[in-house]
Amino acid sequence: MSAMGLLDLPAPLLQAVDGWLALLLPALLRVWLYGAISGVVSMALYRRWSAQSKLAALSDRTRALRQELAGYDGPFDGLMTRVGELLRLSGRHLRLSFVPAMLSGLPVLFLLPWLSNHFGHQWPAAGETLQVQPQGLSVPVEALQWSGPDGASAVRWDPDSGSWALSWPAAEQPVQLRQGEQRLLTLPPAGDYAIPVLHKRSLPFNWLIANPADYLPEDGPLQAVALDLPAQALHGLGPGWLRHWLAMYLLPLLAVSLWLRWRWRLQ
Repeated sequence: MSAMGLLDLPAPLLQAVDGWLALLLPALLRVWLYGAISGVVSMALYRRWSAQSKLAALSDRTRALRQELAGYDGPFDGLMTRVGELLRLSGRHLRLSFVPAMLSGLPVLFLLPWLSNHFGHQWPAAGETLQVQPQGLSVPVEALQWSGPDGASAVRWDPDSGSWALSWPAAEQPVQLRQGEQRLLTLPPAGDYAIPVLHKRSLPFNWLIANPADYLPEDGPLQAVALDLPAQALHGLGPGWLRHWLAMYLLPLLAVSLWLRWRWRLQ
């Protein structure tokens, strides 16, 4: 990887493990496995760092107070006293569970960037036509030139869509977008992953999550370039969003988390 942020630190290890698992399991089963493991680790962290005895006592008091309110038929002042107590119990429950809940989300935060990079999109085959859309261009499009094995003949500007139609180059014969002598962009980009948006470095966001395809020049006329890359489909059933890695990751994550919450009686 050419660039890494804080949340990208586990990526080399995850990539190595996934390479081994790919010999045994298809992509769909691997994503399911990562979701299930995330659910186990997250709930184990929450169980370890949350004050379950205090939370259970709060839940019991809250439940009893709600039952009392449901059948309350006294003066208004008594009603407001009970409502205030219920709000205080809810606030204390939130204070006790907030930090453990944040800690339990860390495994997911560290895994999501790698999953998105690895299972999100794929490079087109050499020779396929791809739309390349410049964003935040500060000079006329005529000031930019494409160079490569076929020169500008492999690229056509479409003023209606505001994008170039580019014949995707082979990895060993890349094409470059230039402004004079300055190289702005090389396609295919460097890196192991198919990334649909190439942009200038954005701080502090890119300290957390880097773009593994590297960045556009800071002094260049382009803010970003969007590539119309095909999305990876992990299976062939249902609508497009259901074939996407995110849905296939979240389903086992939520299922395992809910089951463990019930199994461990977590508050």
